[in-house]
Amino acid sequence: RRANPAGAGLGPVAQHLVTLEDDDAPPVLSLEATATSLAEAGGTAELRFSLSNPSTLPITVEFDLLGEALTGVDCTALTSPVSFAPGQQLAVLQVTALDYLLHEGDESLDLVVTSADNASLGTTNSLSLVIEDDDPQPSVGFSVSALSAPEGAGVASLQLKLSAASGLSVTVPLTLIDGTATEADAVLGSSVVVIPAGGLSATVDLSIVDDGLHEADEQLEVQLGVTSGATSGANRAVAVTILDDDPLPVVSFIQGPLAVSE
Repeated sequence: RRANPAGAGLGPVAQHLVTLEDDDAPPVLSLEATATSLAEAGGTAELRFSLSNPSTLPITVEFDLLGEALTGVDCTALTSPVSFAPGQQLAVLQVTALDYLLHEGDESLDLVVTSADNASLGTTNSLSLVIEDDDPQPSVGFSVSALSAPEGAGVASLQLKLSAASGLSVTVPLTLIDGTATEADAVLGSSVVVIPAGGLSATVDLSIVDDGLHEADEQLEVQLGVTSGATSGANRAVAVTILDDDPLPVVSFIQGPLAVSE
């Protein structure tokens, strides 16, 4: 705005608008974590969002969460976006691991910045944390070590049980071992049994072949193979006795009375 000049009057234009063009680069965002692994039962870390220099503008940082860990389930909730007030250079999110109680293995939590308004992304725009599982694998085995079933029953059900529920599915291969009975006498319904996550048991059927012949009781065995998601517990095998239910054959002459010459 012009002041009153000496010896002259003011013309029609009394003020000018001057725009000062900012030539300062926007601040650069960087990330760091105070820990890269968290114990499942209460481990904590700070996720630190830092700006290289202050800004007179508000800054908003959006991020995505990836990995197996679920916020609000495996750790405390983390909410996007992170905001910086003018002049603020540091924003901190704290994350705490939650005790899930089920075996699930170590899980990763990845934070990836997707955008930063009024700031530029630096070379470090993501973080990876590992939540270390502290729950042991359950063990798996048959519910009994031996059972018997009549030949005419058609099916014998074999139950597999876990010592505790797991957050992961458990896969159990099975093998039929011949004894006095063979695969001609009984057939497994499946050679692989899966106990789903959260489950405690699963059942597989052993189909028994009724051959209609009188014979002695017969035995075979069903064994566990190398399991995935669980250790081997008690009753790694179950002995199955097939009880014969066919009657003794009747012996009779095939011809009536004979006359024999002396």
